[in-house]
Amino acid sequence: EPAAAPDPMAKFRPRLPDEASVAWWDREEHEWREEEKLLAAGAYICEGLRKRCVDELGYTLSAGIAPNKMLAKLTSGMNKPNSQTVLCPDHTENLLRDLPIDRIRGLGAKLGRELAEALDVKTIGELAVTPIRKLEHVVGEEKAQWVRKVSLGLDDDPVKAREMPKSIGTGKTFRG
Repeated sequence: EPAAAPDPMAKFRPRLPDEASVAWWDREEHEWREEEKLLAAGAYICEGLRKRCVDELGYTLSAGIAPNKMLAKLTSGMNKPNSQTVLCPDHTENLLRDLPIDRIRGLGAKLGRELAEALDVKTIGELAVTPIRKLEHVVGEEKAQWVRKVSLGLDDDPVKAREMPKSIGTGKTFRG
């Protein structure tokens, strides 16, 4: 009889959730706002999809569940490997406050450097409290409005369904 395939999840042990996370998930139903219920439903669906990917393909995934696409992409990379991170709206400001500017998609290259140098800021939180007129002076009115929105964690870019993947990638983490 052939030996069973090794369990790809065996080397990954989930971290125990912190006290604040346990308290957030362990509330009574009447304490949940509608947007939080939607995030919890997204987390449940995502966990099932991640498990199927491991079971059927042997690949582990990390995922972010958040109020918008920008924050979901940001949080998906925060607790790698093989985990999912839920960002509730009440914690968005705390997350972004000390986050380096280049962690936000669209602010990692020339634009981010331009803002950092011209305004002497390093974090998304500092950008969020920069007067809009100063932003406009550096990048123009339209781009300043976009910078203001993303620095506050706001994004209205829709998730677009696609049939074919844009790319296929693989990675290997070497520990120690």
